[in-house]
Amino acid sequence: MKTRLCSLVCFLLFFGLWASVGWAQNASGGRTEHRGDIAFFGPYEVGNLTVWMMESSNAVDADVYMSLAEAIKAGILVVYETGDVNSLQVENLSKDKPVLILSGEIVKGGKQDRTLATDLLVPPKSGKVAIESFCVEQSRWAPRGSEEVSRFESGGARAVGKDMRNALRTEKSQAKVWSGVAANQRGLSESLNADVQDERSKTSMQLTLENTKVKSSIEEYRKALGDLLAKHPKANGFAFLVGGEFSSAELFHSRAFFRTSFPAMLDAAIVEAVSEASLEKKAHTNAWMDWIATTLPPNKLEETKGLADTFHRVRIYETHFRHDFLKGGTILHSTWDARGSSKEDAPKPATQRTPSGIDCALSSVGCR
Repeated sequence: MKTRLCSLVCFLLFFGLWASVGWAQNASGGRTEHRGDIAFFGPYEVGNLTVWMMESSNAVDADVYMSLAEAIKAGILVVYETGDVNSLQVENLSKDKPVLILSGEIVKGGKQDRTLATDLLVPPKSGKVAIESFCVEQSRWAPRGSEEVSRFESGGARAVGKDMRNALRTEKSQAKVWSGVAANQRGLSESLNADVQDERSKTSMQLTLENTKVKSSIEEYRKALGDLLAKHPKANGFAFLVGGEFSSAELFHSRAFFRTSFPAMLDAAIVEAVSEASLEKKAHTNAWMDWIATTLPPNKLEETKGLADTFHRVRIYETHFRHDFLKGGTILHSTWDARGSSKEDAPKPATQRTPSGIDCALSSVGCR
């Protein structure tokens, strides 16, 4: 009897320890897949999130660029409010350090929090340069608390969810960006059994990402996944799946820049997984690896000139979108995004009122 009781107690103690560390036992990795010049390491699985780390043979170690978050914190990059929802200005005050801004990065402050719609390499002593943006906070058009209204005080968090990413990168739809914010907030509230909207501005995606329960869930996933950068010191990209379905991948020319940017990208992947926790996890295939390693003829190809010798290339496929940001002939950053869910029940964005009192329901053009 005592032996059985002891066994039961030991089992319960073990079970309690297992529960306390969440899904750590799933985040194992251990496999390597090769496609062309890219190696994929994984899968690291936590809940309905699957992560693969990527290494390409043409990556370099050079630490050439500063990130948006680093540059704002150092006072080197200034992001200015323009009064135009869909366009901001950035200025690199550095004498010798270029700043690489990534599409989907969120800046906090101004008259409304924004997400930046495109990659942009801002040279030293740039002067003020325009950058396309989308609002990720409906209705506010005034200072929030003690925040500076003429510029943005912080940046670096990322847009969450394939619908939201596709809306800002490819479809250029403000209405769909707002729908993405609302869907994320709704999914997070349901998954965490808590209201993740902030009373200071209920529609702010940035403030939702700062919510205590959201941040706690991010930390739980991070601990379960372990230090992926330490496990893969030569990684220059990663991909993730939610519910067993491919969502997004990013690959960089610079390993150093990827290591700087990875924490924010991983956090966005985690938030997406938490917000879609109700999805039934499907057995996944690795067909998406071929999208990344092989450049197939797209249904549509678009190219846009950027600053100096940079340009953007967009390849549109039936299953996904690929975006490349190039300097000269070198691809600095590539993204692959699965096509969105196009949910019919997504909430329609509320009408926004401009400072002059004019109502406008935003679609692809913002209130000016």
